[in-house]
Amino acid sequence: MPAPGWVVVGPDRAGAPSVLATWQVAAELKTALVALGGQVMRAGRCHGVRDLSDDRRYGSARPVAAIAIPLACRGDTVGALVGATDGALV
Repeated sequence: MPAPGWVVVGPDRAGAPSVLATWQVAAELKTALVALGGQVMRAGRCHGVRDLSDDRRYGSARPVAAIAIPLACRGDTVGALVGATDGALV
């Protein structure tokens, strides 16, 4: 997938979504991308957002498009892979 920035989201010890790994993502966008990844972890299905700054659920001030894909193992969603557009780059 041709997204220049990536975040891998998974549960922390308490089960809340957290960053496991990043590639070329600005620090101020990690919270918004983790929120998107957490939504996908709960729903178990892909979700895309045209502009994170237009949606209050994600709290991004920058106009960034993103897509989140669930990571599953043995029928359970265990994480999410979140790709973001150029606006997310460091």
